[in-house]
Amino acid sequence: MTTYLLDAAESLFVWYLSRTVVKGRLVLNTPSRSYSIPDEQLAEEAGPAAELTVHDPAFFIRVLTSPSTADLVFAEAYMQGGLTVKSHNDLVGFFKVCP
Repeated sequence: MTTYLLDAAESLFVWYLSRTVVKGRLVLNTPSRSYSIPDEQLAEEAGPAAELTVHDPAFFIRVLTSPSTADLVFAEAYMQGGLTVKSHNDLVGFFKVCP
């Protein structure tokens, strides 16, 4: 896949998360950069928190092209090592932050 397509998918995924996370905080580390959602200046102190690291940039394309099975894509990426969490609490926190 071209770098342009991967970058566009990552940006779209982060844009979607920035509108989905309404309570708590999500830190998303990707091969290209780190994101804090919502922006650190807007983040609430209280609420669930999660930190995820995406190692496989194609993850973003798989999630965006399969919105009805995004949870399955997420689980597969986690089991295959394409996505890791800092701790098991972050895995639970992700689902609390992103309803």
